[in-house]
Amino acid sequence: MKTLANSFLSIACCLMLLFQCSTANAQADQKLIDKANAGDIKAMRLLAFCYERGAGVAHDSAMALQWYQRAADKGDGEAWLCISRYYREGRLLPADTARFLAIRKEWADKGLPNGIAALGYAYLLGCGVEADTTKAMNLIEEAARKGSGWALGSIGDNYTYGVFGYPRNNKLAEQYYKKALKAGDLVNYARLAYLYSIMGDTKNTWKYIREAKKWNDPTVRILEAGCYFIGTAEVAADQRKAQQIIADVVSQNNMAFDEAGQMFMDATDPALRDSLKALSYWQKGAAQGDAGCRLSLARYYLNNQQFDKSIRYLKDVINDPAGNEQQGATCASMARICFGGLVKEQGSDSALYWLNMGVDRFKSAECATMLGDFYAEQQNDVTKAIAFYDKAFTLGDTDAIVGIGRMYAYTGQTSEAISTFNRYISYGRPDGYYWLAMAYDNIPDTGKELEALNNGDKAGSALCQQVLGNIYEAGAIGDKPDYKKAEKYYLKSSTSASLDKLGVLYLNGSLGKQSPKDIEKGLAYVQKAADMGNIDAIYRLGHLYETGNVVGEADQEKALSYFKLLADNNIPAGYFKMGLYYELGDGGLEQDMAKAVEYYNRAADMGYGPAMRYLGDFYRIGQYVPLDKKKAFEYYNNAASQGDASAVYYIGRSYLEGCGVDIDTSAAIPYLRSAAMQNVGQAAFLLAEFYNFAKGGFQADGDSAGYYYMMAHNNGSGDASYRIGRQLINENYPKEAVEYLSVGARRGNYDAMVLFAVCLQEGYGIDANPEEAYRIFENVASRVDNSSAYYYMGTARLNGRGCQQSERLGKLYLDTAAALGNTGAMVALAQCYLNGYGCEPDTAAAIQYYRQAIDGGSLAACNRLGYLYEAREEYEKAVACYQQSADGGNYEGMCCLGLCYEKGHGVVLSYRKAYDLYKRAADAGYHRGYLMIAFCYLEGIFVEEDNAKALQWFEKSAEAGNLLAMYNAASMYEEGEDGVKRDLKRAKYWYQKAAAEGYEPAVNALKRMK
Repeated sequence: MKTLANSFLSIACCLMLLFQCSTANAQADQKLIDKANAGDIKAMRLLAFCYERGAGVAHDSAMALQWYQRAADKGDGEAWLCISRYYREGRLLPADTARFLAIRKEWADKGLPNGIAALGYAYLLGCGVEADTTKAMNLIEEAARKGSGWALGSIGDNYTYGVFGYPRNNKLAEQYYKKALKAGDLVNYARLAYLYSIMGDTKNTWKYIREAKKWNDPTVRILEAGCYFIGTAEVAADQRKAQQIIADVVSQNNMAFDEAGQMFMDATDPALRDSLKALSYWQKGAAQGDAGCRLSLARYYLNNQQFDKSIRYLKDVINDPAGNEQQGATCASMARICFGGLVKEQGSDSALYWLNMGVDRFKSAECATMLGDFYAEQQNDVTKAIAFYDKAFTLGDTDAIVGIGRMYAYTGQTSEAISTFNRYISYGRPDGYYWLAMAYDNIPDTGKELEALNNGDKAGSALCQQVLGNIYEAGAIGDKPDYKKAEKYYLKSSTSASLDKLGVLYLNGSLGKQSPKDIEKGLAYVQKAADMGNIDAIYRLGHLYETGNVVGEADQEKALSYFKLLADNNIPAGYFKMGLYYELGDGGLEQDMAKAVEYYNRAADMGYGPAMRYLGDFYRIGQYVPLDKKKAFEYYNNAASQGDASAVYYIGRSYLEGCGVDIDTSAAIPYLRSAAMQNVGQAAFLLAEFYNFAKGGFQADGDSAGYYYMMAHNNGSGDASYRIGRQLINENYPKEAVEYLSVGARRGNYDAMVLFAVCLQEGYGIDANPEEAYRIFENVASRVDNSSAYYYMGTARLNGRGCQQSERLGKLYLDTAAALGNTGAMVALAQCYLNGYGCEPDTAAAIQYYRQAIDGGSLAACNRLGYLYEAREEYEKAVACYQQSADGGNYEGMCCLGLCYEKGHGVVLSYRKAYDLYKRAADAGYHRGYLMIAFCYLEGIFVEEDNAKALQWFEKSAEAGNLLAMYNAASMYEEGEDGVKRDLKRAKYWYQKAAAEGYEPAVNALKRMK
């Protein structure tokens, strides 16, 4: 990800070569103007500088040139040197490189320190003379010894950026910049501001920004804009203000096109993001030969898969005949593209070609470092790695020493590693203490490791402070985590990783109490880390807004903006999420499966496991891509090799289903167990089903099934949540059942949604809300052909329960449910035809629907058809239906068949058989079975007549909810029949219970008792 800070430093380095003027420390005011008009040479030169910058007076290049000329006419060499710049640039004076060189050579020959430095710049730029870096540096060093502010500042730049053979050394850079300031070179206010920004010293950064702004220094205004764009410890992020500042710099100085483009392209606030304006800035800069703008355009077109345009811009930079400071960096960019396999010119060979070009042709330290990384990390060639790191160091990359130290540590040469890291520290690089600590960690030597980290903390190493924060967060020092100390070090560090970690501590409640204020604080830290380009923080914010976790409410468009930012920066997780949003048509995107597959492929090509798994799914079922089960299995294996646990599950399923491999249940089980142990709910659910239904060679085992169902539920399986909820209903645990069903519903299990809605409709385990229940049924039916949803919608419409009553619509929904095979709907349709609900009465049609339901396995339909035949006195047919129901284990069928034996309807009368059938139902806990046994004792059917025992069975049935049993128990208490003591209080209790359920005889009895 290209950061604004890196770009600002690049432009600063370039501009320091252009803005040179030795002046006193003052701004234009009337006193200065009067002195200049009176002929004071220094005042004339300073006033010219003020007009050039617009410092205290209006910006006016012509007036600046006039005052320089007046000072020069009085023999001022410094003024002549400033005029020479106008000849080089062709600004207000005709371009004349010979005149440019002659002026500088004249004043160098006269021994003017800045003249010697100015001549050095001529050799450095190759302007009017052949470029000669060695001669240039010799002249600049000579000028520095003579006290030239220009030369001192230039050497400071060399130490800051590690160029022209100077190692990076912040301490030495700081010393030279301050000497240059004392010599009167005001440009060094900006240089110091940039240096302190590199060092993470925001207090001094802003101190020198304020000083440089007095002179309207455009380079420092770029830095100021960058600080507002990302936010620092001194100022809060204000991207609108940053954009205003950078746009002003562009319009006034015709520079910073690249930075302006980035600020409009990378703004995190969608209202401020403007890709067209960004492209406009970059295109204007590219037209003027700005290599940074060409690189930004190349990256933009690369991210948008316009590879030809991207490569064209990169090659333009590399092949620029005039040369530019970005050529080496561009070779590095070409190499990254080739390593990523994003273009035809792909692979390690092509990447190495560009890196070697960067080193050999453009003396690029970055390319040398990348070659070191390649041989260290991909080839395990320590010798070549050290050689290239050493080459990078000689080309000015002091950080390459770290690579050398790491190679020594890797090969067990600990003393050499420690020596190397101490050398790095000697260059004024506090992060050397971090690497020193890592070397001691390898020994291990905890005491020296902590000593190094603490020394790094004192020296201002953000990395050391970050590690100390990690240590205190993990509780590695002391008996338990110390989140307050972790917070202290994370704040001192203020790296993007530290701020992200600090934000998480507030979001998860480790710091604070997860109050709204704490959540807001945590989000602010994570957002700041994201603004600084931290990948984890960007993804975290996307995930939070995607799920609504912590933030309170999901916002898919906001989530998508974060995932798109990752994708725009070639992060595979971003590509994957973009694919997901295109697949779902969410976040304001229209569903586009071609784009979804394209993004999944881009993520998969980068080794992203979830994307490989998704593509495996597509090839397995032939969705959006050609059916190819072998390819699916390959994708699953590749995803599993990247640690994707869900892919392990799909490998197991592939063996079960013969997807790309031969069916082999024994081979599948280890994969399923492995995936289940890695918290894949689907794998645990499948194992639970095996145990529950004795599949896959498993023996039925309720305990194991329950264990895996619960494991699956705990790991996100909505199917498991539904299974557990349904079982709890069967066991009559309503509240617990509703809890699991609601979880299953939230996880997208449609059966759980329907069953939860039934509980809501009936007030079972939850407060009744028929209207909401009906809305859930409708929602499910609108998404899938769920027969149960249509069935409940149909019955609700027939009864007007939670919706407007409509027999026509009710029957229509029941027709749909029946067509989908719902036997309950078939039974309900039979009732419609019997009673003329939404249709003409038609007994034959009713019988036909009962028969269809029976064929579908409905024992309730057997009973219903038996009722119909019994009402028509077709007793033998009724008995056949009841017998089928009873044989199937239906307790209502047993009671109905028993009554036929008791009455002798369709069978030979037999009280014994009647009693035995009633007893079977009663022993199973069926309320009507209790009721029928009660009547047997009441009337002496197969048993001795016994009112007391009859009352016991009536109450047992009543407690199970049978209304007739409630009424009969109440009657016996009211009458006080033989063996039953009269008890009006108890009688009233059961009457009230039945009346509360709308049982009219009980309502009348209560009125009578009054």
